[in-house]
Amino acid sequence: MKPFTTYEEQITLLKSRRLLIKDEVYAKSFLEKEGYFNVINGYKDAFLQDRSKEIYKKGCSFEDIANLYEFDKRLRQYILIFVLNIENTLKTVIAYEFAKQFGSSAYLDPNNYNTKQPKIKNEIPKFILYITDYINNSADKSEKQYDCIRHYKTNHTSLPIWVLFNYLTFGQISKFFSLLQSSTKMAIAEHISKIYNFEISTQDLYTSIRILTNLRNISAHNQRVYDYSTKFTFSNNNALIKELKSTNLKSMQNINLIILLFMIFAKDDFTDFVNFLLNNSKTYIQDIMKLDYELINRLIIEVNKQ
Repeated sequence: MKPFTTYEEQITLLKSRRLLIKDEVYAKSFLEKEGYFNVINGYKDAFLQDRSKEIYKKGCSFEDIANLYEFDKRLRQYILIFVLNIENTLKTVIAYEFAKQFGSSAYLDPNNYNTKQPKIKNEIPKFILYITDYINNSADKSEKQYDCIRHYKTNHTSLPIWVLFNYLTFGQISKFFSLLQSSTKMAIAEHISKIYNFEISTQDLYTSIRILTNLRNISAHNQRVYDYSTKFTFSNNNALIKELKSTNLKSMQNINLIILLFMIFAKDDFTDFVNFLLNNSKTYIQDIMKLDYELINRLIIEVNKQ
């Protein structure tokens, strides 16, 4: 088992690994509030010279790690605010377009989903069963948060999709979107494109939803976000991807995340976010994040054109 160590012993251990402790009172207080595991284990990698022995780079201090930790905390909070706003918009539009095409409670009818593709067709009954069980189980609960579900279950024949969506997670909305017919997805993508003034395909919208789901979960559970990268990629037909790849940028790291923020954020919000990155991160944090200033400047120019 990992042995218990006092705060003083934790500081002594860090010193033995060549980490500068300029103010031991500050270091102890910081570890008391935030926890050794969260701060050191979560953010040491960027400052290590020898990872196998956990030896820090020459001149690296506890304050460097603490600053990165605090910056990442603010970054999570900033991202979470925007993602929650976007999540609400996506839920609203998806519910609106589905109800417009099929009716307010038609989500329990398998014929309103994409039954032409075998892989998707097999997932539809599972999803409908989950939703049905969720509604029934929620209606039986006494907590106030389920008042709306109990009301519709008791006084109406069904629960409207826009009410249901208030209770579903972003991950469940992502699953719902993946099961929809192509015509429904296209209507949703066109609606979203008008809202954000950027043409987005159904494929790229689905990619956006999956990335946003990950970002929301990471931010909400206080996980590290400054070096977040994603396996989900946008299509080569994406207008901005084409434009950026033609400019021979030095770094394409996290390009998909930056493209997402540009497409989905309201333009003022995107500019605010970029300014937050540049104004609230010290030089070494910008280097750690591998910020591509050429890319950022190009995107700001594009924002100002609109």
